[in-house]
Amino acid sequence: MTAGLSSCRDLNLGSPDLGPQTTQISRLQDRRSGTKVYVRGIVKQQAPFLGAGAYQLEDPGGSIWIFTTLPLPTLGKEITIRGQVSYENIVLEGLREQDIGGVYLKELERIQNQPISPEPP
Repeated sequence: MTAGLSSCRDLNLGSPDLGPQTTQISRLQDRRSGTKVYVRGIVKQQAPFLGAGAYQLEDPGGSIWIFTTLPLPTLGKEITIRGQVSYENIVLEGLREQDIGGVYLKELERIQNQPISPEPP
């Protein structure tokens, strides 16, 4: 039963009226692989692949690469996504087997950003 509770805790759910709570990109290094999170940022770079692609998302605290099978978002556009934290292990032989891998997200859902409405007077 603990795994079910852990999964609910890992997913940052927000109010339907306000949208999901997002995780700062700089905090994703602390998340374990498989955790589902929402992040919001500006699309800075793109890397198209055959049948898939990747793009770099940046917020004020950092940036992260997002792997996706959806069409790549427009450069400079601010988007929110739900993604799964993943880690790619890259070990370089000859450098004392040093791991230079990194955290990235697998895009699960792209959420339409809603403009923030001013509070009523």
